[in-house]
Amino acid sequence: MDVSVETLKQVLTDPICAEKLENLGKLRHDSEVCGPCQLSAFNDDAKIRRSFNIKVGPENYTFLVWCGSQEEVGLDVQGLMSSCALPPITNQTGFPTHRAHTLKQKATLCGPNSRYFHDSCQALGRIHCFIDESFPVGEVRPPGPITFEGMNMIMAETRIVTPLESTTWTSRLDALGPSIDPDNLLRSLVRSGKYQFTEDNVVEYLEMVPDDIEGSPHIFRQGQLVEMTVNVRALQIAGQKNVMLHMDSLILHDRYGVGLLADTVIQASRSTVAPAMAAAPRKRKLTEEDIEIDSGGGVRRCMERMSITVEKEPTVQKE
Repeated sequence: MDVSVETLKQVLTDPICAEKLENLGKLRHDSEVCGPCQLSAFNDDAKIRRSFNIKVGPENYTFLVWCGSQEEVGLDVQGLMSSCALPPITNQTGFPTHRAHTLKQKATLCGPNSRYFHDSCQALGRIHCFIDESFPVGEVRPPGPITFEGMNMIMAETRIVTPLESTTWTSRLDALGPSIDPDNLLRSLVRSGKYQFTEDNVVEYLEMVPDDIEGSPHIFRQGQLVEMTVNVRALQIAGQKNVMLHMDSLILHDRYGVGLLADTVIQASRSTVAPAMAAAPRKRKLTEEDIEIDSGGGVRRCMERMSITVEKEPTVQKE
């Protein structure tokens, strides 16, 4: 579906979409089970320092971990899907096997009218500062704003495969199912010995209907109300640490925005076609002015003059 910037913005700022997002954010924030892991709950520098530690890992990675368990932090954020690039990987996708480790499964969320999404964006900025303070000045790259038409965005991504030389994560070839790799392209790539499919490449896709069930990445579309679990990491590239979000899971909650987006696109296409139809040439019809009756031949002679082919009068040979 070809969606213009104006159409997408109209759907993302729709009052009903905004209300659904705000209600989900409040439900998660007030939950005893989900509340402690909400990204929006960490829009507080003191709480961040009490809750998190920085752990320098192998292969130039730095991880945000919980103070108590020292496990990697996973935080939830709710938003409207602005864009996504997700599996399955098929023969039609033009998968570049020579640089497969650079390809990502990614999703970008926004919530222009949601207090909880706004708090989540603010919390990410504070967490970035917390990581920056843990290293010498200038070692952590300043955050670059992610925006769309003036709206703040949150983008997370996960590698499709991992280079074979990486030893940080455990192999999970069993998780490489048909919903991700229906044509066995990734399995063939792993068997070639250049890449591996690890636990870090696994993204859990779920759908709430109303209970969470295993979903497929192909069900996600622009405009949907989704929930994403992210890990905050820093990867050192060219002498500087780049803070990034790793996508751990993606949950579909509501499809209302997709239907609204489709209807809006159809209405927009009709409005652009209408002027062209109105400008179509008028039909030419025979009028009384075209039918002139005269003494030289009457109606028949006049109609013959208007014909494409007119029979020639027979010629009389003179003797």
